[in-house]
Amino acid sequence: SEDHFQSVTKMVSSPSLITHSFNLKAFGAFILIWGLIYLCIFKGIRIVSHVVKFTAAFPVIILIILASIGLSREGAIQGLTNYMGTVEWSKLLTKEIRIHAITQSFFSLGLCMGVITAYSSFNPKTQNISRDGKIICISDLAVSLIAGLCVYEMLGFLEHECQRDGLGEAKCSEFYNNENPFYLVFVYFPIGISVSGIPNLIGLMFFVCLVIVGVDSAFSMILAFTTVLEDAWFIKKLKLSKPLLIGAVCVAGFIFGFIYMFDSGFFYLDIADNYVSKWSLMIIGFIQTVACGWIYQASYQFKRVGKFSVILYGNCYFVGILLGVIIALSGSKHTNVDTIWVGIFIACFVWIFGLVAAILLSKGRVNTYREKVWCVAGWHGPDMIRRMVNKQYDPEWEPGPLRDEFKAMLNLSYVSFTFGFLIKYIIPGVLLLLIGMEVKSDFNYGSYSLSMNILGMLILMVTVLIMIVLFVFPRIWYDPKYAGRLSWISWVTVPKPVLTTLGTEEAELTKKRGSSA
Repeated sequence: SEDHFQSVTKMVSSPSLITHSFNLKAFGAFILIWGLIYLCIFKGIRIVSHVVKFTAAFPVIILIILASIGLSREGAIQGLTNYMGTVEWSKLLTKEIRIHAITQSFFSLGLCMGVITAYSSFNPKTQNISRDGKIICISDLAVSLIAGLCVYEMLGFLEHECQRDGLGEAKCSEFYNNENPFYLVFVYFPIGISVSGIPNLIGLMFFVCLVIVGVDSAFSMILAFTTVLEDAWFIKKLKLSKPLLIGAVCVAGFIFGFIYMFDSGFFYLDIADNYVSKWSLMIIGFIQTVACGWIYQASYQFKRVGKFSVILYGNCYFVGILLGVIIALSGSKHTNVDTIWVGIFIACFVWIFGLVAAILLSKGRVNTYREKVWCVAGWHGPDMIRRMVNKQYDPEWEPGPLRDEFKAMLNLSYVSFTFGFLIKYIIPGVLLLLIGMEVKSDFNYGSYSLSMNILGMLILMVTVLIMIVLFVFPRIWYDPKYAGRLSWISWVTVPKPVLTTLGTEEAELTKKRGSSA
């Protein structure tokens, strides 16, 4: 199985063995896959809504069948014991485990990729997106657990067969210790499937499932990208039809993916995956939470307690978190002083100092200290989003009153106050810590040369550049005749048409907050 996989893919075991030979079979499959992607989405959501009914359900059914078949194999119980019965808690503290867990969550849920946002944009205005979001998370967790059952049943079976053949503990443990993800899918699973009772049928189901999952993920990302492009004024001026726009994006994806058609393709895929998952997505997530938790609705805070207090508090929070991360990561394993706790103390001290200073220096319409604390430290942007979402389900709901907040905590159809707290305070700090951990490690990923890592670095730099431009000048995405004058402070304002759309909701909540204050 391993020899066949390497002969078909021409994958070499080390970057030093790369000959840049072209893989014609991979190229043919590449053309076929991009053709399938285009056929699935060339008419937009009208086709996708029907396609996903099959592509989302079929892989789950196959996983359940494979998990059921795997239970009957010898060694499967030992594999499941290794999966769920054996926990090495110390490994949860290692950087690699935390990074892998975060990046897996990003990919499986489509976070920071625009996929969920693109799909939800086609929902009716009355759709309960709070309930849908929770269903997506629970379903993702369930499917991941079922997939884990399939994997560890197979690994337990292979380990049992290996030990029965007397190949030794070191050889048999390779099934669990091999970190090459391609080996699990294209080497180990085919070995297990080949000795099953009906290998042809199970093999067909398994690899059809893989193709469907891959195509489904790919066309979801393409759809997210084209959905954003369709709203851009420069694309609207071109008056491109939907099939033509989607076709152009697919052709661009095909061209950019051509680098993977050589024997070096797997290494470049690994590099691109590392820089996208461990860098780009975490940076995007950090900027999104900052925009939502700290910038959106900042104008409301300016009016209540003054611009200086709000900016002072925000700067102290981020400076404190940054200093805490730097100090926490500055130590080594042999340091006598626990630098992690020192970093946490410094972060909390600067944060609390900023809060106290912002409250004492506040100037605005709020007089009591309780109201000042909330106006300075509250999550006003997320609360506005909560209000708009929850009102779709309950028009009488308002953020703040205990009765409504308890209702939001106990009902899946509401977004609770924890959303705002996590968005503003927890998630930015965690992501900044993870980014800092990656910065501390060698930026030149793996054992690859700098010339090979340039691909990943370019992906990261382009991503960051686009984010910075749109973060500072969001108006450039709108038609210039509506966008008005560009300026460096445009990130705290919105174009008048957009302001008109959201203005009613914001003005209503601001009025209620003002009367309650």
